[in-house]
Amino acid sequence: RVRQVGTPDELYLQPRDHFVAAFLGTPAMNFLAPGAARPFLAVPEGTVLGIRPEHVRLVPNGVPARVEIVEVAGSDAFVHFDRGLITKVPAAGRPAEGDQVGIAIDRADAHLFDEASGERVEWT
Repeated sequence: RVRQVGTPDELYLQPRDHFVAAFLGTPAMNFLAPGAARPFLAVPEGTVLGIRPEHVRLVPNGVPARVEIVEVAGSDAFVHFDRGLITKVPAAGRPAEGDQVGIAIDRADAHLFDEASGERVEWT
C-alpha cells in the first residue's frame, strides 16, 4: 500500500503518518509519548511527538539528560540519551558516555501523530 507520494524532501520533512516518518532517515525519527515529551513541549493526549535526530539540540540550559551511548560515524556522532532520544551532532566536540547535558526541541521542528491511526496531526 502506498502511504505517501511526493519528493524525497516532502516525505522527509512532512511525513503523512508515523510509518513514513519512521521509515525515512538514519537514524530514524524519535517518537515520544505525551508524558515523555512534556518536559520539552506541551503535547496533547492521544498523540505522539516525532522529532528527527538532527533537531534534538544540545543546549546549556535545556532539559537535563544523561548520555548513554555515543556512536561515531565518520564526521557525525549519534548520541543516545536516557530520555529515549537520539541526536546527530558533529563527532568533533561530542559529549562522552555518562555526561549530563541539556537538550531541547523546537516546536517548529516537531511533528505530532495520532496515537491510534498514526496520521499526522497539525499543531493547534
